[in-house]
Amino acid sequence: MKTKKRIVLILTVVTLFLLAGCKEITTTTIVHKDGSITRMIEVPGDSTIAENVAYPIPQKEGWKKVHHTKKVDGEDKKVWTMKKHYTDFFEMLDEIASIAAEPRRIRLSTDIAKIERWFYTYYRYREGIGSYNVFTVPVTDFVTAEELAMMAAKDSTLDEAAIKEIEAKYERWQANALLEVFYQALKTEAVAMEAATLTAADFEERKDIFFGDMYRAVEESDLDVDTFMRSAASSMQNPDILQLKEKMMPVWEDIEERIAFMHSVEEDSYIFKVEMPGLIIETNADGIEGNRGLWNVHHSQFLNEEYVLEITSRVPNIKALIVTGVLGLAAVIILVIPIFRRRKNR
Repeated sequence: MKTKKRIVLILTVVTLFLLAGCKEITTTTIVHKDGSITRMIEVPGDSTIAENVAYPIPQKEGWKKVHHTKKVDGEDKKVWTMKKHYTDFFEMLDEIASIAAEPRRIRLSTDIAKIERWFYTYYRYREGIGSYNVFTVPVTDFVTAEELAMMAAKDSTLDEAAIKEIEAKYERWQANALLEVFYQALKTEAVAMEAATLTAADFEERKDIFFGDMYRAVEESDLDVDTFMRSAASSMQNPDILQLKEKMMPVWEDIEERIAFMHSVEEDSYIFKVEMPGLIIETNADGIEGNRGLWNVHHSQFLNEEYVLEITSRVPNIKALIVTGVLGLAAVIILVIPIFRRRKNR
């Protein structure tokens, strides 16, 4: 598909932001008492799909990968299951950190603490899902935090008009965000031109005109670098800008990659399960099943800021309880025996 067609599709299919993803990616983490970790990731589809999603699928050795059929909503579907056992938490931490460094991937971060007290040992697990907004313009400049929360909650009470309003705001934000990247890069190149006739102040003075012309150009023509360059030359009243087309091509390609990545994130849905040793005593999970927390994470929850999964459990220290019991019994004996002796001597 040509660049201009792909970008037009990216900008117009805004409903991806509002809908549940087509692939449900499930990550299960099991924290063991000895500090070891078992991690399992399930991705519907074939191996190609599993390796080409925005979610950070591990590629290092040690992962057992099985392609099998699984019942999903009553239907038999092909699923890739990847599983690995880490001897300690730091091994998993290093691997996740290395994946997070890869470009165009959802950034995950993990942390775990084991706190030993006399009667209990506490386990605290945290996993952060980094913001996937690859632009400098915050989405909350256009879509409110409350509207993002409604999308995350899949609020069924929203009427069609409300949904369309949020769609329009989101589309406006994304268009503004990509135009800002193009504008800043073009300003830098234009000011640096040999025998430059434009200054940074000229660009700032005409920035609103620049954006207005760009929006109109998008509505009237194919969204490609030629359209942008012609519109920029017109809004800045300087045909010399057209000479910068070749230098702006890599910028355009980068914008394309950024938006494609964001929509790749929005195409999927994400389920996280964390199984803890002992009794769960605190969590922000959407639900609890025994000693397992469950999070159904909508991409809007980590669009503009990190979303954090937190869960704490406790395990009784049996030896400590026995020792305490023995010491308590000994203390009682020590206190009671003199009383019996005094009574006996009366």
